Amino acid sequence: MRLAVACALLAVPGARADVLYLSTAFNATDYTPGTIPCCNTITQINNNGTLATAGISQTGATGTETVFATADLANGQLHVVNQGSITGGAPVNVNVTSQAVIGDTITASGPLNGFDLGVNLTIHGSAFSDAQNDYTLLVVEALPAGSFDQNYIYQNPLYAGFFVLGNDSFPGGTSDFGGLLSSGLYNTTNDLGNIPDGTNQVTLPVPFSTLGSNFELVIALDSYEFGATPSGDTWNNDYGDTVGVTLSTPSSVTLTSASNSFPGTTAAAAPEPATIGLLAAALAALAVCRRRVTNH
Repeated sequence: MRLAVACALLAVPGARADVLYLSTAFNATDYTPGTIPCCNTITQINNNGTLATAGISQTGATGTETVFATADLANGQLHVVNQGSITGGAPVNVNVTSQAVIGDTITASGPLNGFDLGVNLTIHGSAFSDAQNDYTLLVVEALPAGSFDQNYIYQNPLYAGFFVLGNDSFPGGTSDFGGLLSSGLYNTTNDLGNIPDGTNQVTLPVPFSTLGSNFELVIALDSYEFGATPSGDTWNNDYGDTVGVTLSTPSSVTLTSASNSFPGTTAAAAPEPATIGLLAAALAALAVCRRRVTNH
């Protein structure tokens, strides 16, 4: 199975050192055959950034496709739209992707033994496909601290699971989507269940005994339309309103995030002026000592 998104997110170009949080929006369109360009992709990868947006809309002799994604880390929101129709000729092999991802480094302080991290999700949208080729899902993953510095950000998760979104997603029980989930992109077969069309609220408990006190959290909203699609068929996977996420813990546990903005976390305390003054004095004293050693 050939999926453009697998290459886009598993081999992010450029240096990734010291990436503590991220937001990514990715879209790809692909008709074979057809006059709409093959493998037309647009991506915004914002390492150590809280907002990413990307979209494509195109029309050709075989049909129309529109994909749009927004990843908003500061507000804990993901938006994805994957829409299209086939209007001419023989069935077209469609490979259309829209994906929004937010990630942050989370630190938990306080007594963790026996407690869970609550991942609270508000999901509003629907999935429809005449050809039953729709795969729309929401993935929750926790990774060891430092994973964002690697190209393969979904490898060796501490925790991973996915919700199937919409009434038309994953037809025929093909929930592993040809190995997309169990290998390559997400490394999980932990199906957390189906969330139907409409507005739904879900809280996913993840034990701190699995996470530890410092980990990287990824929330990914993905929509794929993949397979032979006859003329006259349409699809409309619309999660463009909001998929929202916020974190919760018992009152004795405090969460901070590297971005200082992930909903449900508190901002890391800034050094007080007196502390900054002491640090400056210490650095000045160290510089004097170094000069004296050099002079001798």
